[in-house]
Amino acid sequence: MNKTITRFECIDGFAEELDEIIYEGISNWFVSFRSLFTVYSAHFSYLLIFFCLISCGILSYRHSVENGKKYTQFWYGALLQGFLSEMGPTANKYWHAQAPVMCFGKKLPLHIIFLYPFTIYVCTLAVQRLQLNICTEPAAIGLLVMLMEIPFRMISVKFLHITYHDTEPLFFYKLCGVPWTEIFASLLFATSYVAIYHGAKFYYSRDISTIWDREDPDKKETLFVVLSGLLSPIAAFIQKLILFHFLHDFFNVNPISCLFFTVCLYMSFVLCFEPRRGEKHVTEDSTAKTYLFYQISLYFACLLFLALFGRPQNEVSIGSHEPTGDCTTLVCSKFPLGKPTKRKKYLCADEVAARKNFVYNFECLEEGPPCLSAVWYTICGSPICNRFQFFLNIFSLALLVCSIFSKILFSDVKKMEIVKRLIVKLHLPVDFTREERAGRHTSEPVAPQEEEEVTVGYVLVQLDPLSKKCIPKKIQ
Repeated sequence: MNKTITRFECIDGFAEELDEIIYEGISNWFVSFRSLFTVYSAHFSYLLIFFCLISCGILSYRHSVENGKKYTQFWYGALLQGFLSEMGPTANKYWHAQAPVMCFGKKLPLHIIFLYPFTIYVCTLAVQRLQLNICTEPAAIGLLVMLMEIPFRMISVKFLHITYHDTEPLFFYKLCGVPWTEIFASLLFATSYVAIYHGAKFYYSRDISTIWDREDPDKKETLFVVLSGLLSPIAAFIQKLILFHFLHDFFNVNPISCLFFTVCLYMSFVLCFEPRRGEKHVTEDSTAKTYLFYQISLYFACLLFLALFGRPQNEVSIGSHEPTGDCTTLVCSKFPLGKPTKRKKYLCADEVAARKNFVYNFECLEEGPPCLSAVWYTICGSPICNRFQFFLNIFSLALLVCSIFSKILFSDVKKMEIVKRLIVKLHLPVDFTREERAGRHTSEPVAPQEEEEVTVGYVLVQLDPLSKKCIPKKIQ
């Protein structure tokens, strides 16, 4: 018997197949729990990401509490926006793995709820320091959120944290297994939420400086936060109709080109407007800035650890996945502006088992692929074909995002002074006198030499600084 099969047999629920998920009461539908040991044995990477995102979410919430109720309400609004986006009409086209805490019919993991307020909140506070125009801040925040979420989605797909519909036409174009439409969605949802939030606050107060001050919000401002969370999915859908479906459905433009066009449009929009000046931000405190950077570092450290040392072939995902069924059954996949496209209604398990280098397989199951009409079954991870390339993709995006955050948060820090202190502390034989002199000659403006007055005998003369000659001075 295969050693992998033997190792997984002791895991609770392994190789179990269900054609219907049964809930033990309505409370079990709202919240369900799973043993930490079971998740650790079957899906170690998922447990690591679970605690990582929960920690980042709690840290960002604590930061918002320390800076005033307006920041806390903004955090809650992002939480509401993320919940609605996960429970939207496209939620039946992907399936999350079973985390230690699941919500709403075992479909939504707890840590995914914390992902949205964490990314939107830290990106907002970072972009806030750039003092961009009020119209362009949402676009800049959306672009930064998109860059933060791409590595997370790459890890999630490869390590079976999430599985997408196998034959959905919108998921055909992928980046390391991640559909480009999902990357598109993260950009649009974050931009829409911040845009509505800023627009509502500015419409109410007519003063940009009151959006992020430390004063307690009134009831109308609280209502604006709730409306921002509720209306942001609708605004994101409208943007998607214009920027994606119009180009894709009418002109057959692939999602990659649509996303590239949108990113260029957003960046041009950010660069065209003049920034505002003279406003103080909560992130001016050095401790608060370091606190934010710690959250980013923890987030990317977990992703880089899995990209470098994770072994998805030693993990299994036990839970709800794409329903299996007859391979010949077709349904129409409708687009808002285009013609319906036929796709397979069910997952063809035999076809997946025959594929090579697919995201998942059924090799760890002794009885092979699941039977027909199964909605709850086990899938097995596949090895990373080119680990260096996979790690390089994650590392490149992590380096870019961390560089952006460090440049924004610590732009006023004198990095040379930090290097000098480290060298002095390590007792390294480095002489800074030459560099300091060179720095002074190049950076500091040369003060004009003043004329000196000297007395020669009883005659008052003036010393010319250029010719070094004495010029008699008239006595008035």
